[in-house]
Amino acid sequence: MRRRDERRGSPVSPTRATAAAGSLRVLEPQITASRRLDYYTYFLLVDGQAAFESHWTSLEELSRMGFKVNPHRQLCRNVEEVLGFWRRVGRRGARNCHTKSMAWW
Repeated sequence: MRRRDERRGSPVSPTRATAAAGSLRVLEPQITASRRLDYYTYFLLVDGQAAFESHWTSLEELSRMGFKVNPHRQLCRNVEEVLGFWRRVGRRGARNCHTKSMAWW
């Protein structure tokens, strides 16, 4: 996206998140439509409160309702499972992630 904006002489956003946020604020829908935005849904709120008792249940229900949720997820029951999941995902690296860091996991 950055290279495309540079070629067009458009303002360049420092990060993808900034570009996405800026796209949503733009008053010209064709600009927003030209930016191939994608997202994962991470939680569901009802009246400002979590709709489900667990985050896992929320992700499963969102998926069932047709929302896009991150497929790289695992229900972990203890710290060892969390660390094992983190190691497996970390091995895949940036080729399977939308960012080059694990910070958003």
